[in-house]
Amino acid sequence: MALPYIEENLGTPGFGNAIQTLLSFDERALNTLSKFLEHEEGFEPSETRINTLAKEIEMDHEELSLLIKVSYYVYLYYRKFKIKTDEFVTELAQLGKDKLGLPEIQADKRKLLSKVFRPKPAFDIKQIRKVAVQTGLPILKAANVSFDLRVLNDIDTDEVIGYEPVVILKLITASQVGGEPDKPAFVQFSKETFANFVKSLNVWAEKVENLKIPETTTGK
Repeated sequence: MALPYIEENLGTPGFGNAIQTLLSFDERALNTLSKFLEHEEGFEPSETRINTLAKEIEMDHEELSLLIKVSYYVYLYYRKFKIKTDEFVTELAQLGKDKLGLPEIQADKRKLLSKVFRPKPAFDIKQIRKVAVQTGLPILKAANVSFDLRVLNDIDTDEVIGYEPVVILKLITASQVGGEPDKPAFVQFSKETFANFVKSLNVWAEKVENLKIPETTTGK
């Protein structure tokens, strides 16, 4: 069995360095990393959690962030091709020896590497749901609400005769799941229109909450 995608990218500085760092980890660092990745966030941890781990294993935050990202791509690769975890780790260790000049990885350390890449059901389901949402429409990544006052001027004298409150909704979208954010879009509401919009959201939020989803043999 070969790992062409990984072998081809070993020459890429960021990718190759991350793989070399991972394979060079001592047993304590590998054990800590494997426990860290068992969290539901899996290979997409928050910056705060990465910073905590970086301090624990005494590694630069940016380097660790890149290592986790590369490990994520490697994980997706071997999961996609349904390679058994132990076989995958054995091949990865061999690549490290043949292509990166690393010493042979012993059985105990390979077991810890297997823990890093072992299947993560909660994380996998999260990724599957993410992809399922993508239908060709932009994906909403964030929404922010702000308020403003519009000046009302007299038609004849141009004097200020009052103010009209408006609600501004900022939508941050991405063209694809996991993609970079697009330029933000802004929508303006009158106070009354925004109130109706919120009522509609509440109605649909309740419908979504009570939505009956067909059960599957693989769980929720």
